[in-house]
Amino acid sequence: KLGVTVREINLKKELHLFHQIRKETARRAKIAYYPDILNETISIYPPEFIHIWVSFHEGKLVSGQMATVTADTVRLTGVSYSDYAKAKSLPGNDLVQWHIIKWARKKNFKLIDWLGYNLKPKNEKERNIDRFKAKWGGKVLEYGRYTKIINPSRLKILSLGKNLYKYLYNNFNIL
Repeated sequence: KLGVTVREINLKKELHLFHQIRKETARRAKIAYYPDILNETISIYPPEFIHIWVSFHEGKLVSGQMATVTADTVRLTGVSYSDYAKAKSLPGNDLVQWHIIKWARKKNFKLIDWLGYNLKPKNEKERNIDRFKAKWGGKVLEYGRYTKIINPSRLKILSLGKNLYKYLYNNFNIL
């Protein structure tokens, strides 16, 4: 649609494309972006467990999406879109989602999990995210959440770093 194309990237050679678009998305959302976490995740898992698709328009990066796969399930995370896509109102995310649905069917996955549906959205942004996920069909499944802290010292250091990043970004617009 509108000249937007989608393709899966080579994680070893083209990961910088996804980093670029994730960084733009994080900046707009005023949240921290930690590229090392993505790099570490990719280095831990075998390549068949992580897939990333990006879309382009006239050679410019439009959007990106990461999927982790296990057994019969595709889990979508890291949906991102560029400033260029926002300025041009390009439907890159829709096209990437549709591409992933077709890919998952072809590979015989039984479930696509969009993760993070808000059962009680607090604001318009959360309602919009829910609408985006709901438009693809399926049903909302509520999972419980369990967090086990296995390294309290590392968690404390990461939390301090995150708070410092937010402070510097919000007060000095740097990083």
